[in-house]
Order: sequence, then structure tokens, then C-alpha cells
Amino acid sequence: MTVEQTKSIARQGFDALAAGDLAALERVLAPNAVIHQCGFLQPISVHALLGGNGRPRPWGHVTDRQVQLEQLIAEGDMAALRWRTTGRYSHDDAALDGTPVSFPSMTFLRIEGGRIVEIWNMRDADTLQSELHEAAAGGSGS
Repeated sequence: MTVEQTKSIARQGFDALAAGDLAALERVLAPNAVIHQCGFLQPISVHALLGGNGRPRPWGHVTDRQVQLEQLIAEGDMAALRWRTTGRYSHDDAALDGTPVSFPSMTFLRIEGGRIVEIWNMRDADTLQSELHEAAAGGSGS
């Protein structure tokens, strides 16, 4: 597999997940793909990722979500993506609900047979928590 093929598959997966396009995501993920999400004790299966209300789940409490790919590099069957999520935090606590958030994430992919077989995903939880802490303390949250 060439570097350009690896990048293409990685980009297809990112674009499908960002758009919530389950059909496109299923085409690029191997049926037995495993997602290692930072902070989770166990890996997530493709079925768990794709389950729930017809949209992928990894966005949690961020509404009006926009994601932007900032960098994509690849070597062999591995790709690394640096990207940013922006939106508003949705929470039962009125002090936090609607707080503007913007935080970076890193994703590493392993591709086999033209499909993504493993994903390692890490978001900058410290940045997110700092924004929420500032909002709860009465700051602007941005």
C-alpha cells in the first residue's frame, strides 16, 4: 500500500465520521475493527461506535459540532491525524450548558486490506475541562 492510498483511506474515514455518514464509515472500517479510545477501559467495537440514534457516538456532549482536519501524515499501513472539534457543550447544569468549546484530538489508524482495522483516539481533555471550569467560574468559556 502506498502512502497516498493510506492517506486516502484515512481521509475517507475521517470525513465519514465527521459527517455522521454511517454507510461511508461502514465501507472504510473493517467489520472487526477495534477502536482504542483514551480513557475507556476496554476497546470499542465497530458495532458500538456505529450504534445509537443513527449517528456515531464519539462526540458526547458537544452540539453544533464542527471538526477540522489540521494535519494528516502516513507511513506504510499507519496514518496519524491531528484535528480540532469546536461546538457548544450540552449539560444539565445551566452554568455549563451552551459553553463554547474547542479542543484538539489525535487519531492513529492502522489499515489492512484497504480498510481501517485499528483506531487509537485521544482528545485533549485538559483543554476541554479548562474551558468548562472557566465557564462554571463565570468566565467567557472561550
